[in-house]
Amino acid sequence: MRVLPGLLTLCFAALPLLAKAGAEAALCEAALAAARQAAQQRGLQVQLACRSLAAPRAQAVLRLEAGDPPQPLRAGPLSWPVRVWTATGGSYVQQVPLQGDWWVPAWVAQRTLQAGSRLQAADWRRERVRWPAGRALPEAAPAEPLSAGRLRQRLLSGEVLRDELLMASDAVLRGERVQILLTQGAIELRLQGLALGDARVGQPLRVQADGRSDVLQGRLVDATTVVVEVLG
Repeated sequence: MRVLPGLLTLCFAALPLLAKAGAEAALCEAALAAARQAAQQRGLQVQLACRSLAAPRAQAVLRLEAGDPPQPLRAGPLSWPVRVWTATGGSYVQQVPLQGDWWVPAWVAQRTLQAGSRLQAADWRRERVRWPAGRALPEAAPAEPLSAGRLRQRLLSGEVLRDELLMASDAVLRGERVQILLTQGAIELRLQGLALGDARVGQPLRVQADGRSDVLQGRLVDATTVVVEVLG
């Protein structure tokens, strides 16, 4: 098990052996210290406790080393691996159960925003929010200032902006109006129509021209134009 740089290692040099009763608390503290450091590295805050004081299986313990965080690291109850070094020279990994709250700096909508809305700083406020249990924690705090983009779906006032709700500013959403450029050799014909899916620039996109029932397959070349090549 690789130990995170700077992660707490409980080593008892003065006491060659740690009694089993004392090792219970030490095992818990090793896991808690590792979780706190993982939160700090991500710019998060955490309030955790051990769900129970699990005693090491060994009768006497030399030292404890907290390992890497579970992947993906999720809010809510979790188990943190701690390597236990025994008096006999061996070692094993013990999972320490933790529970508590993770607090994440996030952008919160100040008003209800519709799908396709472009991000504007005036629509958001920065808050620390309690991350829902079971959801993967962000690898880092959201960037400042709020980067450009569009909303993939409707977001209510007070809801948190999450990565999966974002799409590029030049993307097109299903149902949006687009310009369809039909090309056949040197011949070009421009039509108006609807996007039948979501796409970013450079990606394929199905469209339907106004007044026509057939579906055309093209490629999004900018934020409003889909090129459809007509075969001869």
